[in-house]
Amino acid sequence: MKSLIVFCVLVLMLQLSCKISSIASLDNDTESASKRILGVWVRENSISDKIEFLTNGQIKRYEDNILIYTDYYAITNTCNGIDSGNNQLFLQVIDSNDGSFTCDIINSVDDGGNGILSLTTAGQGKLVVYLKQ
Repeated sequence: MKSLIVFCVLVLMLQLSCKISSIASLDNDTESASKRILGVWVRENSISDKIEFLTNGQIKRYEDNILIYTDYYAITNTCNGIDSGNNQLFLQVIDSNDGSFTCDIINSVDDGGNGILSLTTAGQGKLVVYLKQ
């Protein structure tokens, strides 16, 4: 009986350790993606469409090198109460005028230094690809 209790405690500790490790890994992914996204990105099929991610949390969108708007962004693992549950990251863009926000799924962000930002848009589910400038 004593060995059964010890065994159960060890199993519970192992499960807790795995869960904490998974959470830490997700936080590291968020932090890493937040660093890799910084800079200027040009839309793959429309070179006049640029976005710039700044260290202060601002995102600036340009068309033909003219600033269209400045909003705020965050890279998160949940959005609008939705938790992907599979280490999926979201790009949350917050409108600086009214505080509304959108969440796009981040498929990749400069993975392995490839210079590609791939997003799936919220609502429409379109694939949008940017190249790092």
